[in-house]
Amino acid sequence: MVRPIARKKLRNPKLKVSRKRADKTRKIKFTGHPLLHKEWDRNSTVLENYKKLGLVSKVNGARGGTEKDLFSKPTENVNQTEPTEKDLKKAIPQGYGIIERDEQGNVVNIIFPEEEDPLDSDYEVEK
Repeated sequence: MVRPIARKKLRNPKLKVSRKRADKTRKIKFTGHPLLHKEWDRNSTVLENYKKLGLVSKVNGARGGTEKDLFSKPTENVNQTEPTEKDLKKAIPQGYGIIERDEQGNVVNIIFPEEEDPLDSDYEVEK
């Protein structure tokens, strides 16, 4: 049985046989809400567009591919003072630290989290 591509080559050997590509210049008809159409950015991804519009793309939340901000907490009071070193030590998760630098970029101080003493426990050993 003869393949169609081989048959075309026999008819016109100079003709390059290739698959037709989709027309990339063709505009896709937008069938969504007119407000979405007005604010939609075709160069951004769907997730970026949804985030810009304040929408949630996945109802159950992100499963992967996003980074969690470990140190962000919602700020309720606008007139907050800078946290002390003791407060920072409590907020830092185990295995992380904060590097303090001066204006030139030199390391001034490294703040590590408070280590829990294994001997200070909530339960008492029976004698």
